[in-house]
Amino acid sequence: MRPTRPRAFTLIELLVVIAIIAMLISMLLPALGKARAAGRAVACASGLRQIDTATELYTGAFDGLYPPRSSPRWVSLLATHAEVGSVYLCPEDRDAAGGTPDNLPEDRAPRSYLFNGFNDYFVDRNAGQGGVEQSNDKSMPTWGVDFPSDTCLWGEKRSESTHYYLDLLEGLGNDFTELEPSRHGLNTSNAGMADGSARSIKHPAALTPVNLWGVTKWGRESVY
Repeated sequence: MRPTRPRAFTLIELLVVIAIIAMLISMLLPALGKARAAGRAVACASGLRQIDTATELYTGAFDGLYPPRSSPRWVSLLATHAEVGSVYLCPEDRDAAGGTPDNLPEDRAPRSYLFNGFNDYFVDRNAGQGGVEQSNDKSMPTWGVDFPSDTCLWGEKRSESTHYYLDLLEGLGNDFTELEPSRHGLNTSNAGMADGSARSIKHPAALTPVNLWGVTKWGRESVY
């Protein structure tokens, strides 16, 4: 008896196999994309915690005062206390803007985050609720934050924004015009809190029913 040769795939069978492989790939790619996005969100939160650590080192060196709003900005002030320059960028924020040409060179670096401007605190103490004082030469004391675990110190800005600080009283309010609400999924972004933690927050949970960017009673109760 002559040995039988193995039967080759027919063209139809080969096409069926290719179709099955393509279908499996199409099913796996979204899952892989979500996994990569989740990894970038975790890296962003880790970066915010490192920035928070640098902030704690800064306040420890300056009698419990946060960086002032005057030049140089927090971008370079914090970098002198910890190696945080590389974490000023969220891995998901590929088009982040930095400062403008009138800023100091070290403050022009691309960045993804806004620092709390605390202007409701200074207006409340110095000019009344209807005032417009911006406290450019003043530093917010850490002891002025009554709810550190529920007060945003850092938030993700819109990529095109050149703002350094989030001001509740500027224009419509920077919490409305400058924050990025959906960098890590539908209506989800990260925030660094005044207690040194970082968390993922669904928009607009950071703004209502309590505005976590406010430090005064009326600032926290401002309506979104």
